[in-house]
Amino acid sequence: MKKNKGSIVTDIHHRINYLYCLAFRVLEQKNFELARYYAYTLISICLKSRVRLSADIKRSICKRCRLPLVSGLSATIRVYSGKPPRLVIVCGDCKFRKTYLCNPNYKLFSDDISRLDVSLSSKNAPDWVLKQQMS
Repeated sequence: MKKNKGSIVTDIHHRINYLYCLAFRVLEQKNFELARYYAYTLISICLKSRVRLSADIKRSICKRCRLPLVSGLSATIRVYSGKPPRLVIVCGDCKFRKTYLCNPNYKLFSDDISRLDVSLSSKNAPDWVLKQQMS
């Protein structure tokens, strides 16, 4: 029986979600190597299947050593004031630093509805577009 493309992508998303949850659960038991293996497998599945990884998942895994980042267990998180204020996450294993600017008005590209190219009139627009435009 042949599967359609939508079900294959759904299966991949389920596998990615399972590996992500499993990596953090194993990390709580202080098994760093197994957590790193699960995160590495998760990223390799995304690359091979050409599925985009969510920004939240990307930010919670170290880019250098692929260890899931948990505050106090495998990472140090600090907020520095200044112009602009920034959040710095330091991996506890490889000491790789990730810096994020703390801008309260910033939205991810995928979450910003105003950048969506909607050339629909109000009669044909979906309900969720109209609700977002009203707020």
